[in-house]
Amino acid sequence: MAQAFAALGGKHQKWFLWLVGPMSQAEGCATNGRALAEMMAPLQQFRTQVRSFGRINDRGEIRRLLGASDLFVFPTRREGMPLAPMEAMAMGLPVVVSRIPGVTDVASVDQKTGLLVPVGDAEALARAMEQLGEDTAQRATYGNNAKQRIRTEFSWRGHITRWERVYSQGEA
Repeated sequence: MAQAFAALGGKHQKWFLWLVGPMSQAEGCATNGRALAEMMAPLQQFRTQVRSFGRINDRGEIRRLLGASDLFVFPTRREGMPLAPMEAMAMGLPVVVSRIPGVTDVASVDQKTGLLVPVGDAEALARAMEQLGEDTAQRATYGNNAKQRIRTEFSWRGHITRWERVYSQGEA
């Protein structure tokens, strides 16, 4: 993420990067402080465009940040159930996520709800961020699709309907 934003920050000086999540081992970050500092070093020259919130446990604060965002970027290396991107999608945000099981087979659909990028490919991540960052109409379309996907595929009503179908087919 740091490398990708560093590649874009100078060109897009009105763009901001909000980092949410543990930024220390005390907060639950799996990366040690020295390695994390090295990873974040490319962002030093963009200090006025970058804000780190650390771990946020207040759901209202998360909702506020997502509501004030244009795009959700989740370049993870591994993930089980991708709750963070799904929360962003539920808020109508397009997503840029790593092409990995758990994210791509559950939540995001490439070029429908957002863009998928290879794990660890900072250049592809920067291209995807720039593509959606510059295209308001595409962001709106993907964001609407994302919100609809969460509503239809992950709502309680949809879940109940699918289980009712399973039970009724089993009784026949």
